[in-house]
Amino acid sequence: MANRTLRTSGHRGITDKVFKHLLKGEKISSVDAYELWREMNVRNKISILRGDGWPIRSEEKPSGKGGVYKIYYLDMDESLWPLEKGETA
Repeated sequence: MANRTLRTSGHRGITDKVFKHLLKGEKISSVDAYELWREMNVRNKISILRGDGWPIRSEEKPSGKGGVYKIYYLDMDESLWPLEKGETA
């Protein structure tokens, strides 16, 4: 990330906690978010961060009850990360 200014999410609360969790290279699921922060709608927080330009990916895993659930993670290729306003690549 040389010569780049990291654009932070600019959000507070759970959205910021999800952002910081992903920024550390951690993955998050709905169950994880509930256990960590009692957040029941992590999908909404992911949508907000994606709307800010963050390249958040997801993968589906079987739930054990015949369904699937999603695990979200930040693509760690920093060239895909949003720039600060006014900054060029």
